[in-house]
Amino acid sequence: MSAIKGWEGSIRVGTTKTLAEDTGTDESEIQSVAMSNGNNVEALYELGSRGPKEVKEGNIDLSIDITAHYVDGSGWPTKAGVGSTGALTSYYLAIYPKGYTGGYPEIRMYGKFNDWSFDESQDGVVIEAMTFVGESLAIGTAPIG
Repeated sequence: MSAIKGWEGSIRVGTTKTLAEDTGTDESEIQSVAMSNGNNVEALYELGSRGPKEVKEGNIDLSIDITAHYVDGSGWPTKAGVGSTGALTSYYLAIYPKGYTGGYPEIRMYGKFNDWSFDESQDGVVIEAMTFVGESLAIGTAPIG
C-alpha cells in the first residue's frame, strides 16, 4: 500500500449505485473532501463516582463535506436542492482516494445533500461547498458489492 499525498482521487455522485460507481464520471474541480462517522458515544456516571459506570452508543452521524472550485454548470446546486421546495433527491456518493480503479479503496455513502454554499471574495478563488448527510456507509475496495 502506498501513501497518498494531495488529491489523487475522484468523487462520483449518482442516483443509483451503478451511476455512482460503474458508469459514473468523476466530479471536477474538487479541492477537499472530509468524511465523518460519529457514533456519539457518551459516558454515563453515577452520583459519587468519578469514573463512568457505562459507555453507551448514541445516534450515528454520517457526513461528507466537499469543497470545489466553482464552475458554471457544475450541478452541485441542483444536487443540493437549491431552489427546490419538494423532497430532496437521494444519492450515492463514492469517494476513491486513489482514483477509480477496481480493487482500489472506495468509501460510499447513501444519503442527501444538506446544504450548498457559495463564496466569492474580492481577491479569492470562487468556491462552492456542500455537506452530504448519510443514511448508510460502506467502506471497501471498488466496486463495493
